[in-house]
Amino acid sequence: MRFDLTHFRDLDWANQHEWVLPNGLGGYAFSTITGAHTRRYHALLLAPLLPPVDRVLLVAKTEDELEAQGRCYPLSVNYYPGAVYPDGYRWLESFALAPLPTYRYRLGRVRLERVVAVPQGQHACVVAYRLQSGGPVLLRVRPLVNFRDYHSQTRRGEVEFAQTPGGGRVTLTTPGLPKPLVLEMAGAAYHRAPQWFECMEYPRERERGLAYQEDHFSPGFFEHSLQPGETAYLACALGGLIGRAESVLAAEQERLAALAKAGGRWGWLPGRLLPAADSFLVRRDERGRDGRPRPAGMTIIAGYPWFADWGRDTMIALPGVCLVTGRLAAAREVLLTFGRHLRRGLVPNRFSEVGAGADYNTVDASLWFIYAIWQYFRYSRDLATVQALQPAIAEVLEAYREGTDYGIGMDRDGLIQAGEPGLQLTWMDAKVGDWVVTPRQGKAVEISALWYNALCAAADLASAAGWEASGWEETARQVRHGFARFWHPEAGCLYDVIDGPQGADGSVRPNQLLAVSLPFPVLEGERASGVLRVVQEKLLTPFGLRTLAPDDPRYVGRYEGDQRARDGAYHQGTVWAWLLGPYLDALARVHGRSAATSRRVRAALVELRSHLHEAGLGSISEIFDGDPPHRPRGCVSQAWSVAEVLRAYLEVVHGMPG
Repeated sequence: MRFDLTHFRDLDWANQHEWVLPNGLGGYAFSTITGAHTRRYHALLLAPLLPPVDRVLLVAKTEDELEAQGRCYPLSVNYYPGAVYPDGYRWLESFALAPLPTYRYRLGRVRLERVVAVPQGQHACVVAYRLQSGGPVLLRVRPLVNFRDYHSQTRRGEVEFAQTPGGGRVTLTTPGLPKPLVLEMAGAAYHRAPQWFECMEYPRERERGLAYQEDHFSPGFFEHSLQPGETAYLACALGGLIGRAESVLAAEQERLAALAKAGGRWGWLPGRLLPAADSFLVRRDERGRDGRPRPAGMTIIAGYPWFADWGRDTMIALPGVCLVTGRLAAAREVLLTFGRHLRRGLVPNRFSEVGAGADYNTVDASLWFIYAIWQYFRYSRDLATVQALQPAIAEVLEAYREGTDYGIGMDRDGLIQAGEPGLQLTWMDAKVGDWVVTPRQGKAVEISALWYNALCAAADLASAAGWEASGWEETARQVRHGFARFWHPEAGCLYDVIDGPQGADGSVRPNQLLAVSLPFPVLEGERASGVLRVVQEKLLTPFGLRTLAPDDPRYVGRYEGDQRARDGAYHQGTVWAWLLGPYLDALARVHGRSAATSRRVRAALVELRSHLHEAGLGSISEIFDGDPPHRPRGCVSQAWSVAEVLRAYLEVVHGMPG
């Protein structure tokens, strides 16, 4: 994936192309293909102090300068009020993700390559500067440091670092930082020269109606002379880098290349998406009685740069992140981690971003949890883990049958009723103040489809493991009979919600697709074909499904503006890529698994090839505009977007598992 000189003439266009390198803990390095920072989340070193949460920005970026042929060339790019300074993109000859972010600069006869790497399992980053030709040159690297929550900004004087220089190394400390921040460039001279870089601007935050100016502190700079063929390595690490910088970079190159090769045996799409899928799997720590972090299992980050781990997203993404990729041990850990946090039959909606507790306001996460367990057994045949999770499965099903928090419970028709005024419990959960954007209180169609699937999956697992099924099959038959109430004969598809405060909601939304797509479909035959036909006609786009039909007066075709405007569009027409997974499953369900269906799947995904070269390079965005040209929006790399496309492609086209 390469961008050459012509791409950098339009700076705004170039900076809409971003890369992210996660560290397996919830932290990452993140920037654009010019090196300009356009978001407050862009960083060289962003570290979760309690993985994967309590994330802080430590090293924003470096200001790089090359002295060659009697002239100084600034290589950095920054936005300031009314100006771009320095304009180092003028010297940028190409950018490539190959597989690490690689910047190549040309300054007359001098050619310099800059590569960024993030080691797995460390709060660290490495930047390599290799003089390919010309020279000798003098390289100056000035790190910009900070210590703030990754959602916020800093102003001059709000953070102070004490520094201890020594050779090509400086150690920085500040109150609240649990370990010193160590910056090191072997073979370089470090010069203590404190300086604030004020009023740096983030254009993407301004677009989102958020605060967009920030100040960064620099303690000093490194100077390193380079001969042709020589490489200088800058290491930035909380507590110091483990290993030699050059070895860390080489290991990351090999790891990412191996992932791409492993996926490539299934075709171009898995070859691109396997490294992205792997990036969402991270370690989860919890605080022990002594207050110190301790490993507590694995989890799945919902999306980069700003999401932590959400129960619903984790369970939907687990098959694509862990099962089709062969990460079965990790899948087991994820399921056990969430199983330990079950409360009154509810899986956490999300864990706190500061590591204290969890929110349980979700009706579907627990049902997706049972789906994920069933999928895990389907791939692993691991009865021991299923046995360990049996109490959790039973707790979920009993809680939903008898009733639990937030008005969640089975009604007399077997369907799941959920919600209270002012609450959003389904995945369409946008809320602005007291404004519930997509009210779905009552019986939401996908919740009862998931409920039926959970009952059938649990009965199937009980048969394999020899458990008492506790009447699950009988309840499933009751649900199947009651589900007929969702049929909307005038529309030829399903109601989105029934028995709500406003009666039946006939909005054409993608939620109905789960009645067809899940492993145990509650809708089959002509009605299933009708649902698929309506979805294709009104909701399908090249990048996912719209959340509301365009002919609905409430439809919003562009996800843009301030927080209120964006939340108002989030589930009112905005396209979600993760829904391609259920759509492809429904294609296979209605048309059967055949060569013709495989061709349909490939045709549905053909335009994703171009998307992998925009927004979050090599990954799939969270959402897209409902209106053409369907501009990518939201998180640049979203777990369930990547996972569901990868899973459905490998299961439908290549017949996984098997």
